[in-house]
Amino acid sequence: MWALPFLTVLAPSRRCHKARSRRHKTITDWARQIDEIRCCVSCAAGCPTWSWVVVGDRIYTTLRLLAACQRMVLPITVLPRLHLDAILHDPSLPRVPGQRGQPRRVGVRQSSLQAVLAR
Repeated sequence: MWALPFLTVLAPSRRCHKARSRRHKTITDWARQIDEIRCCVSCAAGCPTWSWVVVGDRIYTTLRLLAACQRMVLPITVLPRLHLDAILHDPSLPRVPGQRGQPRRVGVRQSSLQAVLAR
């Protein structure tokens, strides 16, 4: 088995984009874009049987990035690093028509990783 780091991207900071009057792209937006490019390159190179694993720190644990990796033609396994005291939530429920106030950002809290590990 080979582990080959490649396809790196320089991701400018929010301050750099603001100075140049450009829209800021978050690190997870860059990661999703890289993964889509990788998927296209793999299909074009005739290597659809290769399995791809992306290893990153906790910034890559966004639901948008993980869902995008699952929806790709060649799904990607993402291994984000989490602490045992991380607080995880279900996705938020859709808004009910006529609901007042701001929409919820997170759903119901899941059991802690320590409790899951103990089970």
